Amino acid sequence: FTGRQGGSASVFATAGTNNYSPASVSIQAGSLATSGSGSTTITFPTAFSQAPLVLVSVVVDSGTGIAGGAKAISATQADLFSLDAAGANAVSVVNWIAIGPP
Repeated sequence: FTGRQGGSASVFATAGTNNYSPASVSIQAGSLATSGSGSTTITFPTAFSQAPLVLVSVVVDSGTGIAGGAKAISATQADLFSLDAAGANAVSVVNWIAIGPP
C-alpha cells in the first residue's frame, strides 16, 4: 500500500485531498445476503483502530434479475458499518471491502 488521499492520516473514511503514506494498513472483506428495506449492520471480523474506508458492491439476484433496491453506507465506525436499503424487496448479495489502520 503506497499511498492514499483523505482528510486525516489515521481515519481513512475522512474526505480530503491530502496525500499520506501509511506505515501499515489492514484490509478486510466480506459478503452477505440482504433482503427487504431498512438497515443492516455489518461487524468487521477484527476492529480497526479508526474508521476505515468501506466500499460496497451489490450483486444482482440470480433468481429475480434485479439488484434488490438501492443500498448506501449510512455510518462507519472502527468496528462496524451500517448499510441502508431503500425500496428493496428482493434478496441481493452485498460484497464489501474495508481498508484502514490496523
